[in-house]
Amino acid sequence: MTISSIPTAPITDLYQKCIDAFDTLTHAISDEDCSMIRLGHITRPEVQCLSARLSAWGTSQKANYPARTRGSLEGHIRHDDLLLRVVKGCLSGVRMALTELGVSARRCEAEAGAEAGEDDECFSMVSGSSDADADAEQEQGKRRSRIRTAMDDIKMGIDLLDNVATMIQDGEVDEGAFADLGVEMEQIVGIVRSWRRKVYADAGADVPAPAGLIPGDDSVDDIMWFCERLARAQAKRKDDHAFYDPVDDAYDALAPYLCTFADCRIGQKLYSRVDDWIGHEQQVHRFEYVCDRCVCRTPEKQEFVDHLREHHPSPGGDLWELAETFRRQGEYDGEKRETCLLCRKEFALSDLCMHLQAHMETFSVLALPGFDWDRVVSEATRDD
Repeated sequence: MTISSIPTAPITDLYQKCIDAFDTLTHAISDEDCSMIRLGHITRPEVQCLSARLSAWGTSQKANYPARTRGSLEGHIRHDDLLLRVVKGCLSGVRMALTELGVSARRCEAEAGAEAGEDDECFSMVSGSSDADADAEQEQGKRRSRIRTAMDDIKMGIDLLDNVATMIQDGEVDEGAFADLGVEMEQIVGIVRSWRRKVYADAGADVPAPAGLIPGDDSVDDIMWFCERLARAQAKRKDDHAFYDPVDDAYDALAPYLCTFADCRIGQKLYSRVDDWIGHEQQVHRFEYVCDRCVCRTPEKQEFVDHLREHHPSPGGDLWELAETFRRQGEYDGEKRETCLLCRKEFALSDLCMHLQAHMETFSVLALPGFDWDRVVSEATRDD
């Protein structure tokens, strides 16, 4: 199938046609005397396995959700033209192959019935039987080849759909360029600067200044990367709100949370649940290498490798790999303190998450229609 021939039908329709085609094929080969099964062209278990794989893929990726329902596969990849083409092309190819198999199964049964009615006559015929048998055998070979090709096409299509699911899980989806972020950046930067001015006014010289800035400076140059990340998230929320059907839980659907680490590979991913966001940061970013032979602990892998080499030398082995056995997930204990990325106020790490949570929720509500900008800024800068 060429790219230009890929249908414009919604993913949910193409997926359901594949499921229906599998049901039709399963019914066609269910007869004990099915010649496709009897001749070894296909087996029932392989058809059942492929059907189960497609069903599992559709459920996990929400391919059965209507396009404008929040969470649908089509909605999630609507800006990624390549993935859309791949998914629709795979589903169309799988359906065509299944349809061909269904037709072949019915044709085999029809021919088998006709041959059974001619058995008595065939026993009395002696001339020309050799040529007829050769032609029949050749035709069977061609039919078997077509059937196996169709089965291979189905398997290949489902394999590719599974690969797409892995790409989506890894965040490798183009969710829209959103090149013009002027309005969003103005809102984000304006709120962050007002937060910083308020914190400096309340605490004065006690607030640590970011590297390169003087105390009391409300510049956001030190976190411009995060402001841009927040602005893109804001643009995506607005785009989602315009695309999806209205929902009662509009606030929850805004997915307010995103990673606060600059080097995150999936930093643009939005999280609807606080636990998912915190879990991501704990598992991917907030960890330490803790030596079980002394008091050394550090988040820097190279530093820990150097520590092992200098203080705990061991013959042979890759120290870089060995260091991974000392990796421990960070704990939000009450002793460790960090400065808020946005307002520069210092908190115990256990409290910082709730503080950042409130910051990001403030940003997310700006994507809701009808929100008053001045009121949001006023609420953002009031006392906690």
